[in-house]
Amino acid sequence: MKAKDIEDVMQLWLYTNLKAHAFIPEYYWYENFNEVKSALSEAEIYVADQNKKVIGFIGLIDNYIAGIFVSEHMQLHGIGKQLLSIAKKRHPVLQLHVYKKIGSPFSIPKAALALAGFVPEFSAEHYPSLEDQLKSFGCGLEVTLLAAIPAGSGLGTSSILAATVLGAISDFCGLAWDKSKIGYRTLILEQLLTTGGGWQDQYGGVLHGLKLLQTGEGFNQNPSVRWLPEYLFTDPQYQGCHLLYYTGITRTAKNILAEIVQGMFLNSGTHLRLLSEMKTHALDMFEAIQCGNFETYGKLIAKTWEQKKALDSGTNPPVVEALITQIKEYALGYKLPGAGGGGYLYIVAKDPDAALQIRRQLTASPHNPNARFVEMSLSDKGLQISRS
Repeated sequence: MKAKDIEDVMQLWLYTNLKAHAFIPEYYWYENFNEVKSALSEAEIYVADQNKKVIGFIGLIDNYIAGIFVSEHMQLHGIGKQLLSIAKKRHPVLQLHVYKKIGSPFSIPKAALALAGFVPEFSAEHYPSLEDQLKSFGCGLEVTLLAAIPAGSGLGTSSILAATVLGAISDFCGLAWDKSKIGYRTLILEQLLTTGGGWQDQYGGVLHGLKLLQTGEGFNQNPSVRWLPEYLFTDPQYQGCHLLYYTGITRTAKNILAEIVQGMFLNSGTHLRLLSEMKTHALDMFEAIQCGNFETYGKLIAKTWEQKKALDSGTNPPVVEALITQIKEYALGYKLPGAGGGGYLYIVAKDPDAALQIRRQLTASPHNPNARFVEMSLSDKGLQISRS
């Protein structure tokens, strides 16, 4: 490319990313501008122009499509298709650097392997191909996933599964990632997959027991952990009052969370006020558990659900509301964990007799064939990696 073409390509890259990723701070793209520009010298670039002005380009690294960009006013005019056609003539086999179509069963291991260095941009050393890298490594890897909890459950399944895969790969490859590093890399993995997860779910599973997680502002999340007594959950007087019911409805957190994040970035007064209240509410919950006050704890769970519904009405579809109506007179509180919209319903019964009534009601008239109660308990170990 000519020097002017490089400048035009970079301006198109910058403008398109700024428009398409409004949720990412603008300075991120400006800070990476020169690095990307430098990388262009190593990439294979094909440009579409109109009246000597760049209107689109595709970048290739070996047989990988590193990126394809078309100017906003020329989109839906077949420019991207033409660029892909040219690239395919020169590279009959092309692969896209996308780790996940949401719901794809192997997306998490693929992204985890990428973060472990088995994709060029994450590798400390350069290899001509993945085959050469694996030969250097000494062997291949076979990853098998078994998860008893379905995706879209609201229990942080995707984050915890991702953390487990990262932990296993770290152990096998000798990367020596501790639980903190695994938690941080899980956040990166979920951003690669664009599933919309936060930073906290993986720590709930990676770290043992009952705890309060707190973190500060900014992108570098290093949560502090304050462990809590487990009396309200393990004492025979209360243990049976904690119920977990699978609604049979699955959903992806991404769409629900997108509405909430949009409200934050638009400085919606309602959203910001609710989020501030939720922070205070978490500390109230911490105090109730510390003091061993079961009734207060149950009522705070009810308040959690009201806050979540106020934040986004999509968290409480009619089928869930109908289910709650059946059991609300026997419960101190209830909520859909996670983003809501489906998954599991957590219920705090008023007492063991009320818990029995709730079980009878929902077992006798399930809302769909997959709905059922499941047993739950606190983990006293957290993430464990073992070798057979």
